[in-house]
Amino acid sequence: MISLITDIGLDHMAILGDTIEEITKVKAGIIKENQDTVMYFQENVTDIIAKTCKEKNNTLCIADLDAIKNYSFDNKFQKFDYKNYKNILINLKGECQVKNSLLAIETTEILKSKGYDIKEECVREGLKNVIHKARFEVLSESPKVIFDGGHNEDAIRNLKNSIDMYYPNEEKIYIVSILKSKDYKTVVELLTKGNKQDIFIFTSRK
Repeated sequence: MISLITDIGLDHMAILGDTIEEITKVKAGIIKENQDTVMYFQENVTDIIAKTCKEKNNTLCIADLDAIKNYSFDNKFQKFDYKNYKNILINLKGECQVKNSLLAIETTEILKSKGYDIKEECVREGLKNVIHKARFEVLSESPKVIFDGGHNEDAIRNLKNSIDMYYPNEEKIYIVSILKSKDYKTVVELLTKGNKQDIFIFTSRK
C-alpha cells in the first residue's frame, strides 16, 4: 500500500482539530506499517509525516518541487519536465495540480520498483486525460463558466491563483454558495480582495 498526502489545510476542524499540526496527526493515520508514503514538502506538515513514517518503518518519498523544469501553460494543458519525464502534459489547471501530478509520477516509480509493469506512455496518457470534477472544471466555453467546489482557505487560494493565471484581464461574475459550518468569512475575504471590478452574487437560504 502507498499512502499519498496532498495539501493539508484547515478543514473539518470540528472533527480533525483546530491547527494544521493536529489535523496532520489525524490524517497521518493513513500511513501503514512497512509500506510507502508519497508527499511534497509542506511547512508544519512534513516533519510530522516523516516522524510517523519512521515510527511505522514506512518509506517516505518527498517529491522534489525544484525538479520541475521548463514549465508553461495554455488554456488546455500545463506542460513541464520532471526528472526523467520530459514534456509532460496535464489536463488539469492550476499550480496545485502540477504538484499533485508529481505524486502520481513518484507513486508510479515506486510501483515499478516493486515489479509492476507500468509503461511511461500510460502514465503520460493518464496525466493528459485525467478529469477532476468540481476543481476548476470548465462547464462551458461560450460563455466561459467554471465550477469549483473549494470551501476552505487553501482551496480558495488555489482557485484565486488559477483565476489570476488564466483570466487576469477578464471581468468575472462569481456566484458563491457556502455552508455556514465552513469558514465563510475567510472565503469571502479571499475571493473579494482586490476585486473591485468584479461582480459577486451570494446565495442564501431562508
